[in-house]
Amino acid sequence: MVFGDPATFAIEAITEPGPEFSATFGQNILGRFRFHFGELVVGNFNEPGCVLRFVSLHLVVLCASAASLWHGSLAGKSAMTGSSS
Repeated sequence: MVFGDPATFAIEAITEPGPEFSATFGQNILGRFRFHFGELVVGNFNEPGCVLRFVSLHLVVLCASAASLWHGSLAGKSAMTGSSS
């Protein structure tokens, strides 16, 4: 599944295909990620996966503190588009 637009920014996620691990670990889902930054792709689906629950919980915490993560050099830009507001 792809979240976003790979031409600009996207996160691609798959459930663990095995055979090293099953797609579930208790009540958690295991999977693999790749990040797309335009032409640059970071991540390797050939590497063993991670427990997606912990990643999602971390992203929730980051989103909740997004205002404190906004760098001063981005003053005057919009968080949604990156353009001046």
